Amino acid sequence: MAHRLALILGAVLAAAPTSLRAQQAAPIIGGPAAPAASVTLSPCHPACLAPTPVRHFSWPKFAAGFVTSLAAHETAHILTAVAMGGHVSLGFNSGRPVIQSGIDSVRHPTRQFFFSAAGMSTQLLINEVILDWPHGPGVSGEFERGVLASGIATVVFYFTVGRDSQVSDVQQMSVNSSLSKWDLTAIFGGIAATDVVRMLLKPRYAHFFAYPAPKHGLTVGMRLPL
Repeated sequence: MAHRLALILGAVLAAAPTSLRAQQAAPIIGGPAAPAASVTLSPCHPACLAPTPVRHFSWPKFAAGFVTSLAAHETAHILTAVAMGGHVSLGFNSGRPVIQSGIDSVRHPTRQFFFSAAGMSTQLLINEVILDWPHGPGVSGEFERGVLASGIATVVFYFTVGRDSQVSDVQQMSVNSSLSKWDLTAIFGGIAATDVVRMLLKPRYAHFFAYPAPKHGLTVGMRLPL
């Protein structure tokens, strides 16, 4: 009896793995067996894990370019006055410092005209040099953008807010020549407008006047955040 029980137990143990394998491989009732999914994960290159570099705008460099252009404006006034035989001095008009040419505009209106025109002419000339100068690939630096912005902003100022002031360059040019303020607006404003168009068409100055700002919508102006 014990011998028979031993034989039966051995037969059951021998058949158990086969039975289990048969149950694992058995198809689902009512449909074919689904094949086993195989997923292969390829390792990511270290470059794709590196964070995207963010180019931060440097306001000090932009301000330095802006002030440099203004300094060139005033320097041109001084050098022109000296070249025309004037005696340059610093005066004040409504509390605002003003460079006085020392030229007798009644006797020498043409000299006074050149003195008044020297400032904006120099800034626009610098802008033209920057725009025409061969550049390498990439975007322009903040200093360069500051210089360009200053030249354009000066023209806009003199033909809007500073148009009718007695010491305004536009007023003095109009008084000491046959050109009206509208003529001067067309000349200087047209050059500045051309510079703006040229910057808009150059990839180097992309987003100069408007660019997308992360988490802040749209930024407009000379990269001035809203």
